[in-house]
Amino acid sequence: MKTIYSKPEKCRTALNEELLGAIGKMNELNNLIGALADTFEVIHQELFRLESNEIEGIIRKMLETGEGAEITADQQFAIDSFRRLGAVEFIKRILWGSTLEDQRLAVVMRQDMPAVEVLARTYPRLLLNDARQTLVRIAEQ
Repeated sequence: MKTIYSKPEKCRTALNEELLGAIGKMNELNNLIGALADTFEVIHQELFRLESNEIEGIIRKMLETGEGAEITADQQFAIDSFRRLGAVEFIKRILWGSTLEDQRLAVVMRQDMPAVEVLARTYPRLLLNDARQTLVRIAEQ
């Protein structure tokens, strides 16, 4: 039960103390929420890294040629693009790229499109987050 103060000054002082306590608790809660958000960001980055590494391994296998096999200019273009862009961007360019280079890459990789589509379904968070923007851009053309 709350104490009833006889003097207004004591009442104001008690109220100020309660408000300061509440503000302190809110600051603690804010710090905990910030730490939780930081933890989620670290987990998200680690998942992204792991999934990117898995995609990279799959793409490397798609680009490999048999031992002693001659590498065509198109295969070399795909290999160079993969090295330059990284796994995730490489797949995005094949699926949704709009430049002539992206279109050439899609043509070069056409025999591997079923595998690329499986990658997009398996790793939607990595590969499909730009799909909506790309579809809007295509619709505007």
